[in-house]
This record gives sequence, C-alpha cells and structure tokens, in this order.
Amino acid sequence: MFNHTPFQPVTPTEKARKLANFLAEAQQIAISNPATLIELIRVLGKQVQWQLITDLFYWQTDRPIDLVELQTYLFFDPQAPLTPDGKSLYDLGQIKHTRQELSMGKDIILAQPWSVDKLYRAFRMIGNGKSSGRWQQDGNHRIELWEPLHIAWVNGGNHSISAGMLQGEGSIVPVDVYDISGVFPYVRCDGEFYFRTYDNLKIGRVESVEFAAIFEIGRILANKT
Repeated sequence: MFNHTPFQPVTPTEKARKLANFLAEAQQIAISNPATLIELIRVLGKQVQWQLITDLFYWQTDRPIDLVELQTYLFFDPQAPLTPDGKSLYDLGQIKHTRQELSMGKDIILAQPWSVDKLYRAFRMIGNGKSSGRWQQDGNHRIELWEPLHIAWVNGGNHSISAGMLQGEGSIVPVDVYDISGVFPYVRCDGEFYFRTYDNLKIGRVESVEFAAIFEIGRILANKT
C-alpha cells in the first residue's frame, strides 16, 4: 500500500500496551473533563498530519494517493463489510447536515500532497505577503469530516491546503460531515488489530497506535452523547 512506515515502529505487544495505557488516561479525562478529549485527539493526530506532508520530500512518489487507501492504512478499509448484512463504515455513518468550521492551525486535517513541485509552488505563493495572499477556501478545497473523532480527510486541494495549514491561519468548511458513531458496536481494537465484532474477523492491522487511540477515544465520546 505505502512504501514506507511514517510512524515510530513498535512491536505488537508494545502497541497493545501503549494503547491500553493511553486509554486508561483517556477514561480518567472523560470523567473529570470530557471536553479535553478533543484536545487529546489533536495531540495524537498532529504528528501524523505533518508526517504525511514531509514524507513527500523523502519519497517523492509523484503519485496521487487514493483517500480510501489512506483511511485503510490509518484505520481499516471503510468499504469493508462490518455487519452480517454487509454494511460498511460509510453505510453505518450518518451524514450530518450542519455547517462546521475547522481551524487550519489547530484541527487534524489529513492532506496528502503528491507532487513536490506543486507543494513548493503552493508554499511560495500562499500566505500573508505572498502573491496569492492568505489562504482562502475555494471550490477545489474539499474535505470530509468524521465525527466524533473530529478528524478531516482532504479529498481535493491537497497542496494548497497543506500550505494553508503551514500558515496556520483561517478555517475550512467540510463538504461532508459523517457521524461514524454507529460503527463502534461493530468494530473493536486491541492495539494490534481491528476486529469485526460479530465474527471476530481481523479487518485491519494497527499501523498507527496514535490513530488506534483516536478511534477508541471516539468510542468514549460517542458513548457520552
């Protein structure tokens, strides 16, 4: 899928231990100050957000990466059947008809720039005092937000959105907002794999302990609503 591993490698048992330790802290935070869980997600996701951009310079793939490919790598295949009747993450998710703004500097927005030239050009042109001025959302800038995880996937405008995130100014409005709370009863994670709960089938390997933790924090948040 990817020809590199952008995360600190750990052994399977270390992954499970790290996830268990992190979730023990998250459960305490959920009791004392649940609003802080979103901040915890931001802390976990920032490393991955920037690694996706810096990896372009290391590997220079010059090949667009399919969004589902990234979602599968960080979690599991969102098109995989999760229920006995074959429903997937997108089938179980509910579209929210609400307008939400995400902060370009604070929220987790997962861009996948694929051309070094395009990214350099965006860096040169976008920003206060540069030829294109401060970053502003236009019709090419499309992101998809997953709640309650509060993470967004870029599905158009990867290079200019990356430049906008670097500036850390302004906001972006998702084109689609999915509430994936309905997924949690059908998927569990032990820190090493994601499992389909009704038959215990492995549906994905944990590549990022940080995103496994984000998934489980999302479960905590969903249970609180």
